[in-house]
Amino acid sequence: MSAPPRIAPYHSTQQYAPLRLYRASDLSVFQWAEEQFQLEVSMDEAAEPSFRRRGEAAIALMDQLPLQVKDLLRGLINRMRLQPSACFDVDELGCWLEGEMRLNCDPAHVAELQGWPAEGAQIRRLLQTTVVHECGHALVEDPKGGVPLRNFMHLLVVSGWLPHPLSDPVPFMSPRADPQTLTEHLLSRLRAIDPRWNPELPTGDPEQPPPGRLDWDLMGAGGSPIGVVGAHGRPSLGLRGPRRLGQELMDAAAQGTLDSDLAKWRLSGAVVRQVASRYRPVSSYAEDLISETPAEIFRQLHRGPIPWTAGQTAMREGDRILVQPWRVAELEQGRGEPAPGPRARPRQVSLRR
Repeated sequence: MSAPPRIAPYHSTQQYAPLRLYRASDLSVFQWAEEQFQLEVSMDEAAEPSFRRRGEAAIALMDQLPLQVKDLLRGLINRMRLQPSACFDVDELGCWLEGEMRLNCDPAHVAELQGWPAEGAQIRRLLQTTVVHECGHALVEDPKGGVPLRNFMHLLVVSGWLPHPLSDPVPFMSPRADPQTLTEHLLSRLRAIDPRWNPELPTGDPEQPPPGRLDWDLMGAGGSPIGVVGAHGRPSLGLRGPRRLGQELMDAAAQGTLDSDLAKWRLSGAVVRQVASRYRPVSSYAEDLISETPAEIFRQLHRGPIPWTAGQTAMREGDRILVQPWRVAELEQGRGEPAPGPRARPRQVSLRR
């Protein structure tokens, strides 16, 4: 079974002072972030005034973030780097790695590329959801977050990630198989590739294989099937998102080879397609890369319900795994400690590279 929810270790019993108290005292938004979230805010000292204003606006948006996200910023993020779009891939809004969050403070270009209006409300929403998404990465991957690999794998299963049936027919043998059973099956296959994978530890724990190895071991080079050795000198499970797997099955059916190939495993195309469509991800981005799936579930949980039925299981299990431990801590521990107020004197917050 997937591990039961645990009390979130990053939950903070200390409240948060609103930004307006700092502004009323003529203190900077960077000082507010440092004192309320223990964040070291970094910006190029030579940044032009307009970019500095965009950076200030991005930090100010943290004032309206959900409490759980604020706790993640305070408990798992140490440094926030504000950078121009030139420091990111063409469609990248932010990233997280080992306690540092990098934020693209020029999101208008990304909005235009994606066909969204590059206007104030849309830009603010993009920045806020980016912070939530990257906090989702920290929650899942940071050793202090408390999300074990077993739960990570469970979220993949209920998001529709599956191997090709000709590579691993087991997930397709029973169309109504319990997701926990499939999770344990995939974990056993993962540990067959590398026994260092510990289901009880977060993916980013130092005792797990090196960073970036999980995507390879689960997907391979573009989702190569298990048993195929790639550039890393190791096989993979060859997991595919529902969209890609569905397309591969349709292509094989059009070529007239699918049913005969599946018959070797006593499977039919109809059963395989039924299993492949049983679960869906919460967004299209959640099936582009394995490591993005849990972070996208976390983002969507704070954004609101999704309309498609096949994605409801991912939302429900995401709430249980990613939100419920924090909710339990909130109920049991509360927020008894008052927020630290603004310091009497403004102090220079270091903005460096």
